[in-house]
Amino acid sequence: MANRVNDKEQFINSLLIMYGAKLADGTDDAIRAMALLREAGLLELPRESKAEYISQTLEEESVETLKKALKNDIYTFSHVANLTDENFAGNSSGVAMEYKFLGLEMITKTKQRFYIKGLKRRILMFDNYLGIQSIKLNINSIVPQFSRGLPKNILEISQIISNLEGKVSTRQLISLLPFIEDPDAEIEALEKEKKNQRTEEWNFFQIQG
Repeated sequence: MANRVNDKEQFINSLLIMYGAKLADGTDDAIRAMALLREAGLLELPRESKAEYISQTLEEESVETLKKALKNDIYTFSHVANLTDENFAGNSSGVAMEYKFLGLEMITKTKQRFYIKGLKRRILMFDNYLGIQSIKLNINSIVPQFSRGLPKNILEISQIISNLEGKVSTRQLISLLPFIEDPDAEIEALEKEKKNQRTEEWNFFQIQG
């Protein structure tokens, strides 16, 4: 796009070449003549004389090819997936999507590791400050957690949870769901719901009996 803009500016500022005629004799006269020419937009020439601009034409097709190549190289070298690509999503599975984000995931993991290191140092400084005021803090109980914003295949995750039921703890299975922020609160709500359901069923049988 910058090349296109430069091309238009160069076209406007193109050099005017005159054959068989002169615009003025001296430099000062030539500057005044160019100002008058720009204002009037009219140029008188002797017979058999001509004037034309020297301009360079930019090939739009070659510019588009170069732009696409640069765009692809930027995504390749930065390890970031092109979300605007028509072939990006399609009917890709969750695993295929994760492979497409693999480069970005590696960069994110590295930044996350440094961020955790900085958080632990800040927590330690905060603990030292509270220690001066005789306030005890268990810094080991503070665990930094990060929530990712990547798209998730809920159907695929639910199938994984069904296959792992009875093999993995309920809390761990519930934590796999991206829309659950507090697995412990969700387990508590689920137990309460089951308890209320059993109570209602018991009352129903009591009435029937």
